[in-house]
Amino acid sequence: MDDDEVCNFIAAKIIDRLGPSREIQKANNGQTALSLLKENISANRGLPDIILLDLNMPVMDGFDFIEAFTQAGFANNGTRIIVLTSSHNSSDVERVRQLGVRHYLTKPITLANLTAAIT
Repeated sequence: MDDDEVCNFIAAKIIDRLGPSREIQKANNGQTALSLLKENISANRGLPDIILLDLNMPVMDGFDFIEAFTQAGFANNGTRIIVLTSSHNSSDVERVRQLGVRHYLTKPITLANLTAAIT
């Protein structure tokens, strides 16, 4: 999820190149993403394998999303969160690690760095 439509478009194109059987859902902020995840659970669609997450979004930022995702009990289901952000701030990297996220990529996204984080 990212509030930047261009970044969402590029990420979707890269994911499409990785395999044809992937469904992509988009959210422009963390609150919308949480609602979408809850809808998926209610409809028995389950949770995604991967969430691409920007840190700087309106309404609910990436840090708050990770905390809410964990508090909702979603963190232990195998979903991998990959932070994809423009922040090179070492304190952001450390905070993400403390929240249990292992993949931190800086924009611009590339096929090589996304593939490395996914595989």
